[in-house]
Amino acid sequence: MPSLLEMPENVMLKITEAVGFPSIEFELIIKHQKSTLEKFHFYSGCLSNEEEFHQLISPIFAKTQKILKSRPRPLKVKEFKMSAFRQEHVISILPLLDANLLTDISMDHTDYGAFEKNDTVIKLNEIMELPQWKNSKNLNISHLFVTEPVQAFYGFTKVCIWKQSVSGNDLLLVKDKFLAPNNQTEEFIICYQIFVNSQILGDCITAECGNQAWYYQTDNNEKILTISNTIWCFTLTVSFIGRSDVPENAFFVFPSVRRSVPIPYK
Repeated sequence: MPSLLEMPENVMLKITEAVGFPSIEFELIIKHQKSTLEKFHFYSGCLSNEEEFHQLISPIFAKTQKILKSRPRPLKVKEFKMSAFRQEHVISILPLLDANLLTDISMDHTDYGAFEKNDTVIKLNEIMELPQWKNSKNLNISHLFVTEPVQAFYGFTKVCIWKQSVSGNDLLLVKDKFLAPNNQTEEFIICYQIFVNSQILGDCITAECGNQAWYYQTDNNEKILTISNTIWCFTLTVSFIGRSDVPENAFFVFPSVRRSVPIPYK
């Protein structure tokens, strides 16, 4: 297996629990890296509690932060992904990446079992003030509940967030964002525990498995806005589809008048 120095520049750099501390090769690469890295992934392994995390991973954060701060300029990275469960973990690394080149930000809990047990909530108030956040196009926050309103995530092209509770009113706000003339969002995914007040979205079609789908007419006759609720994985998805992808038994909800009519198929 080649060393990090021998790997291509778009190598996915991983810092894992097994490493203990960033290696000398890692330090050399990061200190002197000039071209843009495709991916910078910071994995901390399956750590279930804060004491374990701070004991094993905090020194790695500190060392990595020191390396990044020693650079003459921010590290050029397109995709940043980190295992974390507190805002300060992300803040220790994210501000040191080039805000003009970063396109993707991902955050995931360090241990899914611990997340399920504790329903971990992550604060984002400091992260959301960073230019790295404001300039990125895609956001994925998994196994970490956010408390910010859906409007706080409008600036991204593709969004995936986890919320403990979602309402039909939340989805109406997202729908209106998609239908706005200056909309740049292509996909908005919300994983939830509780979904309430869905009737406000209008009539939907319901599959035998319980999955639901709403369809909304847009200014483009061949472009339909859909909201889908996948029951088995508690996931709501807002996105555009082609008219030919609409089921024959579906019907439109006209946004301006909030009424439903059968869709003339094809």
